[in-house]
Amino acid sequence: MDSEKVVSIKAGVSRITVALHDRSGRITDLLVRKTARDLLSGLESEPIFSFPDRWGSRFRVVLISVVPQITEWIKKGFSGNTRIALLCPSVFDWGMSIDYLPEKTLGIDRIAACQGALTRYPDLSGRSFVVADFGTHTVLTLCRKGTIAGGSIASGIPLQLQSIGGGLVLGSYSLRLPERIVGQTTAEGISTGTILGSVRGVEGIFDEMNQESGGGLELILTGGLSRLLRRFFRVSVRCDRQLIHYGAWGGYSLGRFGAGRGTSGR
Repeated sequence: MDSEKVVSIKAGVSRITVALHDRSGRITDLLVRKTARDLLSGLESEPIFSFPDRWGSRFRVVLISVVPQITEWIKKGFSGNTRIALLCPSVFDWGMSIDYLPEKTLGIDRIAACQGALTRYPDLSGRSFVVADFGTHTVLTLCRKGTIAGGSIASGIPLQLQSIGGGLVLGSYSLRLPERIVGQTTAEGISTGTILGSVRGVEGIFDEMNQESGGGLELILTGGLSRLLRRFFRVSVRCDRQLIHYGAWGGYSLGRFGAGRGTSGR
């Protein structure tokens, strides 16, 4: 009989990523698919995805989703499958204190990212740090010695590129890394404004958080764009694109999510 494998699913507005973990938590395989617009509109026309045969047949799945429609779609798709135990942790299942109002409105992805930082970098235990998640939105979350203390949320670089002039005034532009601070073409100006503007904005907010916290904060980058943006930072950073997946595995490995019989969640 196949041994049970741990899989983490990160479901967001733009894409769904599915990670297979080995016994140590390392990600050994990763699947990425775009989020179906029908799911976001509630039509749920697409069938639930399946895992590759090479992964095995028995899974314990940790779902980190910030989109209620996708959460319900995945729950429905896995319902009745005795080979899949689905775990849907709430904000109260991570063993972390929450200084956020109301507590239940804190994004589960933000908690998972902070747990991911602690899982990937054990030396952060008992210390304070900020996770900057560069995805559809740019989200900073302050973890103050085990307490999630809030942070900031802004439109991410992809949304900024889509919104500039509504695509009507300046046209449509894809992501391009800036080569100079003074853009000499419209495309260069947009890449400088969106990318360097986002990076400098994160640096500025992090600096103020650091001052308010009395110094000593570390900055951890994650999200799809983090590796591309790392070289533009003028402060010391650590970087791992998959902190949310590592956080899902870390929370599970610490026994915080229960047994996960069938489907669970609140």
